[in-house]
Amino acid sequence: MINRLTIFTPTFNRFEYVKNLFFSMCKQTFTNFTWIVIDDGSMTKDTFNFFKQLEGKTNFKLIYIYQENLGKYVEYNNALKLCETEYFCCLDDDDIIDCDFIETIYNSLPNEQDIIGVLFPRNSIVTGQKKDFVDVPELWLIDGIKTETTIVVKTDIAKRNLFPIFTNEKFASEEIVYIKYSYFGKFKFINKPLVKSRYLDNGLTNNLFKLWRNNVYSSYALFYSRYNYLKKFSLISRIFARYKCLSNYYSVIIFNKKMPKFSKLGNCFYFIPCYLTGLLLYIFKKNKLY
Repeated sequence: MINRLTIFTPTFNRFEYVKNLFFSMCKQTFTNFTWIVIDDGSMTKDTFNFFKQLEGKTNFKLIYIYQENLGKYVEYNNALKLCETEYFCCLDDDDIIDCDFIETIYNSLPNEQDIIGVLFPRNSIVTGQKKDFVDVPELWLIDGIKTETTIVVKTDIAKRNLFPIFTNEKFASEEIVYIKYSYFGKFKFINKPLVKSRYLDNGLTNNLFKLWRNNVYSSYALFYSRYNYLKKFSLISRIFARYKCLSNYYSVIIFNKKMPKFSKLGNCFYFIPCYLTGLLLYIFKKNKLY
């Protein structure tokens, strides 16, 4: 069978976790895939030494690259530049995959031209999800389904929608590119969890607001993209989702005291309630972030 899938994993100082992900890779029922691991400047040699001794010894194609610490979204772009397969998927270094992960993906790849990939929930099935084809942002922002997802996307779509680069910032939300993908087509939803995720205290999920605050330009790009994406939905859905979007946005810029530079997002209808809510979020989160 032809290799149609590349899996990318970014890692940084997580040798014990990425090693366990590797062991779950070795148990796959299908082995016709490529795994790209990009080490984002780990401060110990454990990860480097482990993967270097594996070169040429795995039953799947393994590519390990060490680079200076630039951030996950830069690694994502670099992995896509290396990808030579039809589909691309990102797994975190603290994930564990079921033994039929690759096989299930191959069996689920869409035949429809306007379907750009496959989406799976992580950890558990999603109740109340009845759509066969979805936009990722719509799933989160409109349908209110907050589950973490694993996304398999056509490589040519992903390569045409790389992350923008934000100088001196090492974090950018994946939602930025998911919104870009939504203009090209939908994902086939397979309600079968194949990935077990750990939510570590120092992981991205548990530190999201802090990451927004410390990476204000990428945060602005996220909220700008989200605000404009929401215009295609009904008035009630749009108002509620934009209210949440702009409240988070104003909270972030209050933290960074960049109000004059970033005040153009939204309109006068949203400004007062969203700014006040953002201020309350700032007060609530301030002591937790310092």
